[in-house]
Amino acid sequence: MDYKKNIRIVFVIFAALFMSLSVWIISSVFFITKEIIYSPYNKRITADKYINRGSISDRTGLIIAETLSDKSRSYPFGTVFSHPIGFSGVHAQGIEHSNQAELIHTSYEFRQRMNSLFIGAPVMGDSIKTTFDYRLQQKAMELLDEYNGAIIVMESSSGKILALASSPSFNPVGATAHGDVDYLSAMAKSCNGYFAAIAEMIGANALNATANELLFNTFLPIGLDHSQSIFSAVSADLAESSIGQGKVLATPLHVCLIMSAIANDGVMQKPIYILEHQNYAGKTIKTINTEYYDTLFSKEERDILKDVCREVVVTGTASRLSDTMIAGKTGTAELSGGESHGWFAGFTPYDDPEIAFVILIENIGSSSALLPIVREITDFFTTLQQ
Repeated sequence: MDYKKNIRIVFVIFAALFMSLSVWIISSVFFITKEIIYSPYNKRITADKYINRGSISDRTGLIIAETLSDKSRSYPFGTVFSHPIGFSGVHAQGIEHSNQAELIHTSYEFRQRMNSLFIGAPVMGDSIKTTFDYRLQQKAMELLDEYNGAIIVMESSSGKILALASSPSFNPVGATAHGDVDYLSAMAKSCNGYFAAIAEMIGANALNATANELLFNTFLPIGLDHSQSIFSAVSADLAESSIGQGKVLATPLHVCLIMSAIANDGVMQKPIYILEHQNYAGKTIKTINTEYYDTLFSKEERDILKDVCREVVVTGTASRLSDTMIAGKTGTAELSGGESHGWFAGFTPYDDPEIAFVILIENIGSSSALLPIVREITDFFTTLQQ
């Protein structure tokens, strides 16, 4: 028996195990320590009686979440920001969850600890200023008062989310006859038959590839928890998939990002919801800059899509808005039971876009029924700019 050979084998095995353990420890220290320490499931953090969680404000500096003197968390706007802000605790959600690390991080900790020891001042976590505008968020929630649905408004050029409001399958759709139509009029009038025929020419593989390029079947580049949009066409249901029916699922946030790219010369900015981090004294310690994410459309594609979106409003299914500067696309999601969901995704002003937006109202019957809401939210945005 070759004892020396066996010893060498055992040594190599243990050396490999030691190296693997070392790599794991180093990666934990440098890469995942923050994630572990600031996890909402870390009860030592969520129950820390020495640190007051930092405040959250809108873009104007108005407080929308704060810690009171009795350590309880207060939300002055009630349910207006409940979807994006969420709540703190072991099962935290929203920004309270995604940005917990910043909210419980203490700048100038030694100074704060000394002030706490000698004069009883609370030790404050850092604060967050968001991109949300409380006026636009409040207006969006008011418009959703009687409905289940969502309204999202974002700056198309920067990716800043201004409002993110949310309030508490599909049968095959027969082709509607519109006579002989070209692409522009087919889009304007939502002619299902036209696009079903085009889909058959293009084929499932090409449609799936394009959907993936437009961020279907993947998570979006945003820190907030969200669901994926799903597109997976096969030959058997190609006609349904081509008009957004069948097994196609799209989230309002995803549709808003696509519309923002159309409005922004084909470029999609990474969506952001935080403007800056501030210390306990209100001094900015970190500014969140806008960031290029991807070019979704070529110049030619962008120009065509912008023209199409304007045509929808001028002569098509949203012609009730033809006196506005809006461009966009209506959509109707038919259900196996109950009234259809209505969609409108758009941007304004069409000739020099400032915002992209999406409105989804569940069980409203048709997209035309939500056009007054489209007009009201865009008019309100315009008044804010004056």
